[in-house]
Amino acid sequence: MIDTDKYEGHTPAEHWSFSLWGFSMPTGFDADAQLIADAPLLLAEVERLRELNDDLDCDLQGFQEAAKEDEAALKDLVDSLEGIEEELKAEVMRLREELALYEKYVICHPDGTHCCDECLERNGFEVMKNEHR
Repeated sequence: MIDTDKYEGHTPAEHWSFSLWGFSMPTGFDADAQLIADAPLLLAEVERLRELNDDLDCDLQGFQEAAKEDEAALKDLVDSLEGIEEELKAEVMRLREELALYEKYVICHPDGTHCCDECLERNGFEVMKNEHR
């Protein structure tokens, strides 16, 4: 980093005079001489800052692209979750319907005994016939 305090008091640009032979320096200004001597340092600092700026621009573009990818991934996740939500709602409905059928047994058999095949079939269940009973 350049210490710019050492240039305090330099001759402002509008006070420099130019001639056919180049430019003339005001006399007695050490700050002007220091500023001229440090011109390569100032140039190097400008170049460093430009490179840093380019790097930051590149980083910013990378972050913006990553954010777009993350946004797309998040949208896909939300869409997926909405699909799962619909599946879960359908499963809840199916289970409620099944529960309603089970509640019918309680009415048919309040003592808790198992339903017979005929009772199960009347209540909408498919009964597998077992030949080995």
